[in-house]
Amino acid sequence: MNQEEKKRIASFAQKLIDDQITFDQFQERIPTDLEDEDVSSLLDLIEHEPSEKTIFGRDNKKFHDEHVKMIKELINKILAQ
Repeated sequence: MNQEEKKRIASFAQKLIDDQITFDQFQERIPTDLEDEDVSSLLDLIEHEPSEKTIFGRDNKKFHDEHVKMIKELINKILAQ
């Protein structure tokens, strides 16, 4: 995977985090054969993003916000390469 492709995926991830595209739109634009460790980690974090509330209605916002922070840091890392 070349740098341009990695940056394209990171840009789509940023749009997803900023609610500019849906998860389905994000998935449609991502190749299935990922060889890059950073990109694979980014996709894993996005796919397992926790909700702000638990199924029992408890506040999960702090954990959610920390998770989103990790996603943003990885996006920035990929875009800076």
